[in-house]
Amino acid sequence: PARTALVDLPPAPQDQNFVDVDIPATDAVYEFRPITQIEPFHDYSPTGRKRTTDPSDPRSRTPEIVPLPESGAVERAFATPEFQWEAANVSYNPLYFEDPSLERYGHTYPEIIQPVVSMARFGVQAAGLPYQIALDPVWRRHYPLGYYRPGDPAPALRYQVPFNAQAATTATMVYTGMFLVLP
Repeated sequence: PARTALVDLPPAPQDQNFVDVDIPATDAVYEFRPITQIEPFHDYSPTGRKRTTDPSDPRSRTPEIVPLPESGAVERAFATPEFQWEAANVSYNPLYFEDPSLERYGHTYPEIIQPVVSMARFGVQAAGLPYQIALDPVWRRHYPLGYYRPGDPAPALRYQVPFNAQAATTATMVYTGMFLVLP
């Protein structure tokens, strides 16, 4: 026996891809068919209407082929495309242990030498950390604008630490204080 629910369904729109199948139903009662009557196929429809076309057929989804004009192209007036771009407001604090040529642009040394170069660079940056902090304070904001973009050819650059007398004096005082405090 089928379970029933009282609903007032509007008439289904007529579609050319479907054919009505005789399922007894009344105007005010929609019948829930037993699970044994539901078919697990691509052409199953819960309304009881069967498809006449196969939806997996690629010919039913492709547009109609129209021949190209024989003389030139058809003129079309396109609107001028405008693109409003605003740079992302991405900022970060100073990166004291950065290797931009390796991390940003992928410029590497041979496989055997690269770990040694990276460790040496890290050691020099760790020893020069007081100078770097005096030169570029931790509260300063940096923005990634001005670097080469991904995919652009980036030349091999050698980054140098700029000399600053005030930063050198501050770093000297830090090294002297560390020497006096730590025996």
